[in-house]
Amino acid sequence: MLEQSFANFKLKLLSGIIPANIGHIVISESYLENTSIELNCWNEDKKLSDHKGVSATIQFADPPVSSGHE
Repeated sequence: MLEQSFANFKLKLLSGIIPANIGHIVISESYLENTSIELNCWNEDKKLSDHKGVSATIQFADPPVSSGHE
């Protein structure tokens, strides 16, 4: 049911491939065009918390065009 909602709203579950993980990273598919994604895990021994830590680094192939309003 949750996966169908992600599909309906064009969301990508980045952390879904990590086994025994209950915290997830979800992002709009349109944001991920022309990108590469690197997932990193820490606290896999669960000494800091009872959950794994997960981060996602998203690298753009072509940096977004600046609007000049930053």
